[in-house]
Amino acid sequence: MAMAMNSLWFLRTRPRRVLTAVAIIAVFACVVAVTIEDARVRPLTFQAIQDVQSEYARMAPLPNTLLKRSGALRKERTIEASYEFETHLEFAVVRAHYDTELTRLSWVFRHEQLYDDLHDVTYCKGNYGARLSYDLSGKRGWNYVLYLTWASYGCSP
Repeated sequence: MAMAMNSLWFLRTRPRRVLTAVAIIAVFACVVAVTIEDARVRPLTFQAIQDVQSEYARMAPLPNTLLKRSGALRKERTIEASYEFETHLEFAVVRAHYDTELTRLSWVFRHEQLYDDLHDVTYCKGNYGARLSYDLSGKRGWNYVLYLTWASYGCSP
């Protein structure tokens, strides 16, 4: 027992240095783990961005609409491509078009939600999600947005 206590002499004489060293090692280990995980996930997210943009390109455009803005965003472990449209068409017409197009491309209806000023319809295709959001208030600067995502909206294979 005395020998074991003698081998831990540095804990009694330099506790601050030991704690500092342990903290540095822990931070280093976390940085390495995050770097490895990012290197694993990054190619998946870049491929997913290409996949959702390809899915959008395969959809027939809805007549009498104007694409106001589009973009893609990579967030940690998800991606999202958004397409904002302006139109005079009612929600039922827009919904019917995207129901047809998404079903043709093997997307499956997941759920529908009505908020005070927004009507959302969500579809899934494996890990990919699609959400059609229609502005009922007319205050957003767009009439509807089509979001295509990877690893979101609770979609999974």
